[in-house]
Amino acid sequence: MGVIQEEVYVKRAGKFVKVKNAALVSLDKNAVYRVIDKSIDETDKQGEGFGKQIFNWQDDKPLFYEVSYTKR
Repeated sequence: MGVIQEEVYVKRAGKFVKVKNAALVSLDKNAVYRVIDKSIDETDKQGEGFGKQIFNWQDDKPLFYEVSYTKR
């Protein structure tokens, strides 16, 4: 899961810039995240095979999602 911090410094165009309400996620793990109201949530992983995720938005927020997969 991501870690939310109040202030983070990131490098943009060779300069460090302060960013408020940033989330840090591990790049060692393949994952999909959704952000709702300043909260980060890792979505469920698909099973084996080929898969897809469908996100349903309402009032500019990704409220619902479904995960499906096909196994050969």
